[in-house]
Amino acid sequence: MKISLNTFQGIRPKIDPELLSNNEAQIATNVKLHKGTLRPWHNEAKDSDLEENTLTRTIFLFRDTYWLEFTADVDIVRAPIANDTAYKLYYTGDGIPKKTNSALAITGSGAMPINYYPLSLPSPKPAPTAGAPGAGGTGDARAVTYVWTIVSNWSEESLPSPASNVVSPKQSQSVALSGMTLVWQASTAYTAGEFVIPSSANDKIYKCVTAGTSGATEPIWETTLDGDQHDNTATWRCFDDNTTYKRIYRLNTGDEFGSYQYLTQMAVADTTYTDTTADTDLGEVLDTETWDPPLDELTGLTYMGNGILAAFNGKDVYFCDPYHPWAWPTDYMITLTSTIVSIKSVGGSTLVILTETIPYIVIGTDPASMIPTPMTDSKPCVSKRGTVSATISDESAMKGQVVYPAPDGLIMIDGTTARVITKNYYDHEEWDELHPETMHGHIHDNKYFGFYSSGGDEGCIVVDFITGLITDLSMYADGAFVDPKTDIMYFIKSTDEVLLQEDGVSYPNRSDALLSENGDHILAE
Repeated sequence: MKISLNTFQGIRPKIDPELLSNNEAQIATNVKLHKGTLRPWHNEAKDSDLEENTLTRTIFLFRDTYWLEFTADVDIVRAPIANDTAYKLYYTGDGIPKKTNSALAITGSGAMPINYYPLSLPSPKPAPTAGAPGAGGTGDARAVTYVWTIVSNWSEESLPSPASNVVSPKQSQSVALSGMTLVWQASTAYTAGEFVIPSSANDKIYKCVTAGTSGATEPIWETTLDGDQHDNTATWRCFDDNTTYKRIYRLNTGDEFGSYQYLTQMAVADTTYTDTTADTDLGEVLDTETWDPPLDELTGLTYMGNGILAAFNGKDVYFCDPYHPWAWPTDYMITLTSTIVSIKSVGGSTLVILTETIPYIVIGTDPASMIPTPMTDSKPCVSKRGTVSATISDESAMKGQVVYPAPDGLIMIDGTTARVITKNYYDHEEWDELHPETMHGHIHDNKYFGFYSSGGDEGCIVVDFITGLITDLSMYADGAFVDPKTDIMYFIKSTDEVLLQEDGVSYPNRSDALLSENGDHILAE
């Protein structure tokens, strides 16, 4: 008797083997069900060697050539800048939030990015000291104060310093300003987040990561990036310094709104200035008064569109000021009732927030008016790395969706609906055997690749969004990256290799490729 199977439907673990249809399987490992037929994946080929000797978890193809690599779960966003010839990147997950560009990331030796800056700018702490008005001046005396800001070599401007003492000069009457310095001071109480530079400049800047009081003498400064410098009871972390200028603003009490207006710009090393400027000669109004620096603990960086970046910490979601990714006003923060696991943007103005209990949807183009809407279904997220933002293409449309592992299966959020797309294939018991809390997910060719590993039990589930069919791979990758330009998936098969497909090369023995659980595998077509 001849049995002919015209199509193959993948695996369905929740169904008893005796009840499976003829074209369903208990095992469909290392196979690609292309149009219902059995096909092998193409063979793998090594693309690159990585620099790290420890476990690499995140890779990112930079400028089509260079591999950025991290031992942490890192989220990377390209700068929302048209014709960005500097190739600026912003990222979270690798210590404090950071930024880099082509000149920094690939210059030198070692794992890339080789060099980087903190995403945050120093918030000037010493208020300027304004001396008594000098000789001269015209008209009536008026009360004024001063603030100063820091400007980076990326033309970014910081939050202003505290205001100076009040002085009452006449128009154009001289006022001597002093005390505008970032230089480390002895026996001084510092709070976490403050920055200092050494008294002898070394092209480094140091961020206070443990609040305390500085020592009586200046330390011999650490110069290794991300290295810590202990200083009496305070601890500093070393970064490259990209501060370039200081700007001074003066309160114009003659202005209708009493605004701080631009007075002058000077070198970052300068600490004094004598003001003789009339009110009518002041410049633009200071617009950084609410531009708080990003929290050190921010993670999950994602781009929402309209120049807005979002990230989270604990139960709080933060948004940057549009097109100012170094400025994260606390006025824009929204707080939820559950701890956040992951966030992903979809569709240009929608943010999906996944928590330990329910998902939330935020829709908006203005960070000052983002309102979270809870979804009715209780679909908790169990893996940040397993969460992906996907644009699924079928014959009718392109659909933006978020996919993530939950305790009872793989969830897809499409608009305002959350559904378990694996419910016909896995029940809770079988799904739990895939260790969803360990999954890291990637979208390639309209398929979700969910790699999992726990106690030596490892593999990868492959879910086809178009057909709904599920197969698996008998391999595990420590990390992966899908190139949006070429639609090739790269993966890390060991701690120091990036692998990709090799076009036109198939397994030497097709039957082995279809049936073997221990052969070579490839994830890209």
